[in-house]
Amino acid sequence: MRSILRQGLEPPALGKATRAAEINSVVAYVEWLIDRDRKSTGLKALQGEIWKQGYLDGTLQASLFADVLPALERWRRAGLRISIFSSGSVLAQKLLFAHTDAGDVTELIDCYFDTTTGPKNVRESYRLIADELGVPAEEMLFISDVVG
Repeated sequence: MRSILRQGLEPPALGKATRAAEINSVVAYVEWLIDRDRKSTGLKALQGEIWKQGYLDGTLQASLFADVLPALERWRRAGLRISIFSSGSVLAQKLLFAHTDAGDVTELIDCYFDTTTGPKNVRESYRLIADELGVPAEEMLFISDVVG
């Protein structure tokens, strides 16, 4: 079914015949969004709630690259403020950094931003972050895994 959904430009229809059909159609819609790597706020909020259960019951643990914790600690010692801007929800970000293989590193992060701020590929999103942090954009460094 997923390969058929990938080909379609329109999302799957909502099934209303039975409770099972309704659930199956919601699942199909979520898979449709995932297949298209959509960064929709609702999908990311759902992801955060699913991750919450996995982190709390110990099923999930975030792996940090070896250079991440030393860099965060070095930046903190230098007096830098550290914020995260992710397409993952703020809840998902906080859960991830609270449950890493290096332990809870949330004390190293000052602010979290997600799709409620705007898309990562839109200049205005970064202006909004700069405004919220009260720092001129030209004094900020954004590090990203998105080449564009």
